[in-house]
Amino acid sequence: MLSSSIRKKTKALFSIATLLFFHSLAHAHGENKPGPHHGFIRMPGAFHTEVVPHKDGFEILLLDIHFQHPTTKNSTVKAAVTLGKQSVALKCKPNVRSFFCAADKNLLKQASALEVTATRETSQGRTVIYTLPLSYE
Repeated sequence: MLSSSIRKKTKALFSIATLLFFHSLAHAHGENKPGPHHGFIRMPGAFHTEVVPHKDGFEILLLDIHFQHPTTKNSTVKAAVTLGKQSVALKCKPNVRSFFCAADKNLLKQASALEVTATRETSQGRTVIYTLPLSYE
């Protein structure tokens, strides 16, 4: 039987290895560098979301797997900002190739995260979280 000390060390090493694995996956999907529209990238499913911050909200682009062809056709975006334990829904409206989710400047200053749930051309993605203020780390 393994001693308590060895089990703790094994568990710690496993946790570190898991974190490093998922961190490398995030980098493999381009989350550590600007997207094609100079925004922040996440991969909620079989497509990418790119968030471009503006002083009065966020532009959200739904890109294909190759970071191309933004579309709003047969697509939806729901977004909310997190304030402590509260979540405030944003109103998102489609444009020609992106969605714009308006937010009050004061709300943006206090928000700690942006949550985006999107469907791109009927492909449903999971909710992705962008920590605010946005950064590439």
